[in-house]
Amino acid sequence: MTKVLGKLLLLLAFSQSISGQSRDFLIDSISDLENIENSNFLVLDIAAGNVTKKVAVTSGYLFQFLRRTRNIDRKGYESLVFDTLYNHRELKVDSIDLRPVGGYLKISSLKTLGFRPIYQSSEAETVAKKGCSDFILKYFDSNLFLKREINASDKNAIIEILFKWNIGTFISDYSGNLAIKKNTCKS
Repeated sequence: MTKVLGKLLLLLAFSQSISGQSRDFLIDSISDLENIENSNFLVLDIAAGNVTKKVAVTSGYLFQFLRRTRNIDRKGYESLVFDTLYNHRELKVDSIDLRPVGGYLKISSLKTLGFRPIYQSSEAETVAKKGCSDFILKYFDSNLFLKREINASDKNAIIEILFKWNIGTFISDYSGNLAIKKNTCKS
């Protein structure tokens, strides 16, 4: 009986956190649609044809993009994106040119840019190995705003690392820079 209970608890814990992202964190991040530019960043793989890229995109911008390209409503958006992230699937798109243009991916059907390609950053990865708290102390001030100007590639890598740790990031109206919604570090 004790072994069965232990296995059930392990299964429950696994279902609550897959590959770092908890179910609640994903739901909160996906449904944050109040302001397109200031909603939480999501990190996902997008595929166009036979090319796949990992990108950071705000939830609001992704909703706008899918609404325009797929005529999807909010409920359909939340379901599709949750399923994509939770089950580690690629989001298939046909109207994105996956070549970077000024730090973003060019979107054929829209005039604005919102998909940020993610590349590895050896500096960010090295700092991340020290733990969440050290990572945030290195890059963010006490108000949880990015401390210094960082190139787009490193900034996108920082977004990805924090997303893996269930820490939501957004672009602040106040500073115009990357900020953390809430520091939930456990290390």
